[in-house]
Amino acid sequence: MAGVAFTMKRISVIMACLLMAFSVIYDGFCGEEEDYTFAYNLYQESAYRMAGEYFEKFIQTYPKSDKADDARLFIGYCAFRLGEYSKAIEQYKRLLSDYPASELQLDALRGIADAWAQEGKSEEAIRAYQEVLQKIKEPESVSFILYQIGDSLYKLGKYNESLTYFDRLMKDYPSAKEIESASYSRAWALYNLKRYELAGQAFKSFAEKSPKNQLAGEATFLSAECSFALGKWQDAISAYQKVLNSYSELRQLSARSVLKIGQAYIELNMLDEARRSFDRYMHEYPEFKEGLAEAQYGIAEILYTQKKYPEARYEYGKILELYPNSQTADDAQYSIAYTYLMEKDYTKAYKEFKQVLNYKDTEWANPARFYMGQCRFQQQDYNSALLDFSRVDPASEYGDDATYWRGLCFLQLNKRTEAIDAFSQLLSKYPDSEFKTQALSQIVSSYFDMGKHDEAITAIDKILAESQGAETPGVQPDAIRYWKVVSLYEIGKYAEAISNAQSLIKDFQKGEYVYKSQFYIAESLYSLNRFDEARREYQKLIDDYPEGEWNDQAQYRIGLAYFSQANTIQDESVRQSAYNESIKAWQKAIATYKNSNLLDKCQYYIGYAYINLKKYQLAIDSFKVVITTYTKSDLVDDAKYRIAWCYHKMGEYQSAIKTANEMLAQHKGSELSDQALFLIGESYFGLKNYKEAIANYIRIPREYNTSPLRPKAQFKVADSYYNMEMYDQAIKAYQEVADKYPTDELADDALYSIAQAYEQQGKASDAISTYRTLLRTFPNSDLCPDVQLELGNYNSSRKNYAQAITEYQAVIDNYPNSSAAPIAQYNIGISYKALGSYSQAISAFEKVISRYPQDPSASKSAFEIGQCWIAKGNPNRNPQNAISAYDRVVRDFPQSVEAGRALYSIGKVYEELSDWQ
Repeated sequence: MAGVAFTMKRISVIMACLLMAFSVIYDGFCGEEEDYTFAYNLYQESAYRMAGEYFEKFIQTYPKSDKADDARLFIGYCAFRLGEYSKAIEQYKRLLSDYPASELQLDALRGIADAWAQEGKSEEAIRAYQEVLQKIKEPESVSFILYQIGDSLYKLGKYNESLTYFDRLMKDYPSAKEIESASYSRAWALYNLKRYELAGQAFKSFAEKSPKNQLAGEATFLSAECSFALGKWQDAISAYQKVLNSYSELRQLSARSVLKIGQAYIELNMLDEARRSFDRYMHEYPEFKEGLAEAQYGIAEILYTQKKYPEARYEYGKILELYPNSQTADDAQYSIAYTYLMEKDYTKAYKEFKQVLNYKDTEWANPARFYMGQCRFQQQDYNSALLDFSRVDPASEYGDDATYWRGLCFLQLNKRTEAIDAFSQLLSKYPDSEFKTQALSQIVSSYFDMGKHDEAITAIDKILAESQGAETPGVQPDAIRYWKVVSLYEIGKYAEAISNAQSLIKDFQKGEYVYKSQFYIAESLYSLNRFDEARREYQKLIDDYPEGEWNDQAQYRIGLAYFSQANTIQDESVRQSAYNESIKAWQKAIATYKNSNLLDKCQYYIGYAYINLKKYQLAIDSFKVVITTYTKSDLVDDAKYRIAWCYHKMGEYQSAIKTANEMLAQHKGSELSDQALFLIGESYFGLKNYKEAIANYIRIPREYNTSPLRPKAQFKVADSYYNMEMYDQAIKAYQEVADKYPTDELADDALYSIAQAYEQQGKASDAISTYRTLLRTFPNSDLCPDVQLELGNYNSSRKNYAQAITEYQAVIDNYPNSSAAPIAQYNIGISYKALGSYSQAISAFEKVISRYPQDPSASKSAFEIGQCWIAKGNPNRNPQNAISAYDRVVRDFPQSVEAGRALYSIGKVYEELSDWQ
């Protein structure tokens, strides 16, 4: 062979020398045609460098030649053949610019496209080919360019676009020489698009139509790979077997086929056949070391599938021992860890998963970190689990898993806000995650547990929009809609709760949440004070579901509906009837649901209903049943307190004191302790034992510094001193109420009582000063009209009528709708009368009649008008006008006390007139 090579080398050298010699001789006597032909022959002889030089010389010598454009094109061809693609492009572009009318423009454009394609500039090549494609019609050229465009698009990863050109080529030019390459490239494009069904058919068709093509074996193998990817295990096995039968000389493909057959058998759970395939590989293809590791891995996988975890670990371990540097070693390490996970040996699993991270660039790094977190989670080490989950790459396929489980960790740590943040992060980062609806569900339940029902509803609506009512993993559509019903109820949107519950019942007529939804319809009706409807719904629930888990609650709520409705009824007999119905409902609950945890409440509210019926002894008897029958009930202390309260209402103060003291002794720390102490004080107050009353009242602000009864207790201390006529102490105690509790409803009463105490002491100026303080400090107090009236009365009693009129007018101006206003207007008239200003007095009295015709002051004012007209001090005295005024009293106010007085006065006036005549 060496001699042959040497001979060929000598021939090439001789040929080159002859050509050079010939060219020297030729240069001397050549013309245009001969020069072009000489260069062309050099091209034909593949002497591209020399040919290019002679074509260039031709153009320089004959620039106007009609073959100049041909020469320029061939210079480009020569550069292309020499692999000098940039130079070729330059020459083609010169042809386009120098010879715009040349018929070779299209050839130059195609040459540019070919050169760009060779340079790997696929996008530029595609644009050029597409321009050529629009202008050429020769089938051979069209088919070539279609293939080139498709191939360039394929190289750019634009597989869908490449298919357009491959399909067009195969359809329009089935006999083109590019057809085999196009069909194979088309199959690969489909494969890369993961359109395995079509790709498999394409590879199979290629192999069948081109059995002698060197790629036929690979195509058969790839058709098997497509079936494998589609999970068509039997089809895959058949195709792999065809590789073994028809292309056994392709040992590497054959070896891969044996491995894949084994893997397919595992998927079919044909484990014996799988084992034989892996054994065959190890015996027949020992030269492929990486495959030996995979075969060993397959044997281990069989044992894993059989749940023989210790045996599987042993076989996985062989890979680490025999093939530590194989690409399967990290798979084996990961699988060893997973076997421990399956055995719930989380400590060993964690340790082995951690070993996976020692394999650089392993694909199992993120799964290993995720399962490390799982191990910690199962060990209830939630903080460590959070760290492991946080180390999972968010961009990996386990990113959403890790984020979801981080949320679960936060829930276990009772960090619901952080849990919601994690689940929300999953929704925003991984909108297509399989955990999406589960994350939404967890957000809902977290908000629900936090009492944030508005936020829960927003999350529920998002779930419903995402799922469109269909059942999704981890989420029941009827359950989600039920949560919405409950959330709407909890935020007080009762009408919406009813509407949503009714819709749920309609859509899931036999669903597990129908019963509960019906219950919430009743609850919502109750909350809307639609008591009759609520009772009907509760009763319907009991009738429709005799064994319903909430029937005891429904019966209890029937009683409560009667009770609550009774509280709104004005008619006494109807109200009493409703209370009696509530008692019957609760008695029925006690008799029917003997194991209910609501029995104590039913018995307690029976007592409460008797209180409202003012049947205090029956109430006491009912509360005693609570105490003796339901000894562990939370209501025992409450029942004891109510018994004391009933005794107090019955005037049996000693019994009230005794019972309340027993309650305090038996239930230390009760939330009702301050109320019991106050009741003891009230009972002593009722007994007029004010010293003992004070002793109990003052304990409340001292011992219960957050009790809402503190202002009232302090006020009652002051009242006790007042009743004992110890006015200085009373004033001091009332002042303490005003100072310590300035915003309490008793603060203005305290100032009023101070003024009253000053009056009792005869300290009028202090009383007036206190009244004015009350008006200034509490301008909106209900006491203000009466206080202002009192200021007028004070001045009137001291005959300071001008000031009295001013004070009375302040009542009318500031409190025109108060009950004090007509009295004040009347007193203005009286004050003017006392001053002898009779016309102004009459005007003031007329205002009472016109403004307050139904007030008792109106009849008095009408009578006083008569008195003004007949008054001897009136310079305009007019008996006839007096008679008319008295007559008006009798006519307009016939039922009043003043009517009789007016008749008498009329007689007196007539008597006077008779005497005068």
